[in-house]
Amino acid sequence: MRDDFSPITKQILARRVGYRCSNPNCRKPTSGPQEDLGKAINIGVAAHITAASAGGLRFDPNISSEERKSQSNGIWLCQNCGKLIDSDEKRYSVSLLQRWKSLSEQAALLDLEMDSTFNGLRQSNSASQDFKNGSGTQVNIGNTTIGHKTVYNQHASEFVYEVKIDNGVKIKTTFQINPVTGARVIVGQELA
Repeated sequence: MRDDFSPITKQILARRVGYRCSNPNCRKPTSGPQEDLGKAINIGVAAHITAASAGGLRFDPNISSEERKSQSNGIWLCQNCGKLIDSDEKRYSVSLLQRWKSLSEQAALLDLEMDSTFNGLRQSNSASQDFKNGSGTQVNIGNTTIGHKTVYNQHASEFVYEVKIDNGVKIKTTFQINPVTGARVIVGQELA
């Protein structure tokens, strides 16, 4: 018998990571608008960290049926990454998937807590001349110090925006500049 997640568990998994893929090398949004105003598109999946049934990848016979279908055994991924983790059991281990989940939940929380501050910092450093030589700023919010720097990589036509919070959390976002529109496009994001 397969221990599937309930609809509520799936929804919790998606919400805890802001409806983004939990693979830190992907972080693709998994939900968006549909033409029908009353509906949304979902390309995300609630995947089991340890398999839902015997014979599945990463199956753990030592956990109960309730644990197998609980939120703690799930990870929210896009369709591609859901297939990816079930294609190589050794590479995509239980410990790696748990780390992805933890990192993605931390990133979602930081997005909620720090978004307005980071947007202000991004806007203040949007001129391309700042990126060529690298620039940095440090701000204090209450008892928290947030520092950031931006470094331009001329060979790759990209720049890295790095944010470090005084508790040691660091987020690196890599952008490329669209040569036609001049818009910045995120090509990678990671917690370090």
